[in-house]
Formats: sequence, structure tokens, C-alpha cells
Amino acid sequence: MDFTGMYVYAFTRAGHPPPAAGLGLGGSAAAVRLLTQTGLTSVFDVAPAHLRARRHDLMAHQALLGDLSLHGPVLPMRFGVVSPDDNTVRAGAVARRDEYLAALERIDGQVEMNLEAMPSEDSLADLVREDKQVRRFGTSSGSPNGSSMRRPKNCMPRRPSGRSSAR
Repeated sequence: MDFTGMYVYAFTRAGHPPPAAGLGLGGSAAAVRLLTQTGLTSVFDVAPAHLRARRHDLMAHQALLGDLSLHGPVLPMRFGVVSPDDNTVRAGAVARRDEYLAALERIDGQVEMNLEAMPSEDSLADLVREDKQVRRFGTSSGSPNGSSMRRPKNCMPRRPSGRSSAR
């Protein structure tokens, strides 16, 4: 596999433990490196030449960040941040050191959560049926069927459902 550049995962405070072995885009083939200077640690790896946002790679990136976060605050980089070489990673860390350390201080002790909510197919119908206030809102429009949806007056009538507008 060809490699080009340094893939940057995150920044942590100096003394932060390294991620577990085998995590990251390179897996066991390439070890994740830590570069610490002036109180800030860069967490990076050799980047694959043809890096793509494939599920496997996205999950590897996320797993490494999750492992790092078990031991303290982590300032994650988005997937796909690649620097040309170690010196560029080092220079970037030095240039933004104060900003990164302040961000790490702000998030220390905080927890990030990802909440996904999926409505059930009949949830709106159930809500209307079970909640008097919602039903009352729906019938306040004066529509005999309780619908508050009205077609604007300047709107063309709908075509019958079996016809197409293109001929």
C-alpha cells in the first residue's frame, strides 16, 4: 500500500496515554504516533495514499478517538485531515497551541452524546388520536376533516393521479 503524508486524528494534553494498539487507519501495519511539545500532543499516523471516506475507515477513525477519550479530553480532527509531513504537524501544533489547550480545558469533564430519533410510521396519527390539544389544534381551521392544510387560491388544481404532465 502506498502512503503519503501524515493523517492527523486529534490533539490532547501532554501525558495523555496513547490509543490501544491496532487502532487507526493503518491498524497493526502502521503504529499511531504521538508528538508532544510545549504541553500539547499531536496524535497522527502515516496516511494511506488513496484515502476515502469508506465506512471501515470512518469507523477506524472514530474508534481511535473513542479510545483516546476514555483517558481525558480530546480535540478531534475531522476525518481526512492530512499534513504533508511530521514537521507540518509540529508547526501546526505550535501555531495553535494556546487555542487547542484552551479548547481542551473547556471540554475537560464534558461528555459528547449522539442522539438519533426515528419516528414510527404511525406516530403522527397516534399523537392526533391520543392528545386532545393536538386534535383541537387540527380542527381549529374550520375544515370539516380537521385538516389545517389548504391549497393557495392561485394554485392550479391537481391533475388526476393517473395522468402525467409530460406527453
